[in-house]
Amino acid sequence: MRFSIKRVETIKGLLPVYQLVRDGVGRMDLLLDSHPQDRHELVRLLTLLNAFANFRSIPETCFEDITLGKEKIREYEFRSKKFRIYAIKEEDGAIIIFQAEPRYRGLGQEQFTP
Repeated sequence: MRFSIKRVETIKGLLPVYQLVRDGVGRMDLLLDSHPQDRHELVRLLTLLNAFANFRSIPETCFEDITLGKEKIREYEFRSKKFRIYAIKEEDGAIIIFQAEPRYRGLGQEQFTP
C-alpha cells in the first residue's frame, strides 16, 4: 500500500485542503465516485469544508471538533445526513481529509483504517 496526499482543487480556502490518497485513489474522490446519486449531499460537505478553510462559521449540527485531550493537531468531523468526513488540521494550518465514508457504515475515528 502506498500513501500520499493530494490537494483538493475544488476547495479554494485560505487554508489548503488535502485528501489522503491510498494506492492512487483519494478518499474524497472515492466517496464522490461511488455515490453519484447523492452528489448534492457531498457538494454540501465540500461547501462546509470550504467555509472551514476560509475561517467562516459552520452549524454545530454539521461539524464537531473531536480532538482528544489537548493535542496540537486538531481532529474534526464534518457530517451530513448520509455521510461523514474526518479530517485533521495540522499545526501549519493544512487540513487533510483522512476518511470519507457513508454514515451507515458505522465506522468511527477510533476504527479508522487507511
